[in-house]
Amino acid sequence: MALDAVASLLHDSSRTDAQRLLADYLSPPSTVPIHVTSTPLVRMRREHLVVHALLGSHGTTVTARRHELTIDEAARYGGHDAGANPVEHMLAGLAAASLVVLRLLGEVAIAESATLTVSAGLNVDRVMGTDDGAVIDVIRLDWHVANAEHAVRLRAALPHLASRRPGQALIDAASVSTEAVSITS
Repeated sequence: MALDAVASLLHDSSRTDAQRLLADYLSPPSTVPIHVTSTPLVRMRREHLVVHALLGSHGTTVTARRHELTIDEAARYGGHDAGANPVEHMLAGLAAASLVVLRLLGEVAIAESATLTVSAGLNVDRVMGTDDGAVIDVIRLDWHVANAEHAVRLRAALPHLASRRPGQALIDAASVSTEAVSITS
């Protein structure tokens, strides 16, 4: 069931990408030796992340390590609006991961001064089971930076950021995705 959900999100009818993603997600934490042509042997760090979810009368309480989040739907979808909905939490994760990876790429000054707005068009009919289109119709990442120099550096860093950003598969699975950079005036 989970594999079918991942496969449909990825538009992967053969399920091979979905199987790989699910296997990577479910594999235990390990240190895996790999051979790289420029260096003889490199060790990769893997971390197994776990969250626990408990459905309550006013939303779902999710615990990650010692941190708790309340996730709920708007009243029009049967929730109590006690917290952001699951898709809003995914978008928040994409925004935060983008800023963290930007910092890891050495663009600390940009990461610390930029703002990033992530928005998405959710195909509610797909979630409800009455449509077979993509779950996310469009996803948009709008970066706002302090000056022209930061804009040039960020635009140059975006391909590297996309190759390392956790959650990039969600962006890639959207019918349409854009990532724009503008200067805050």
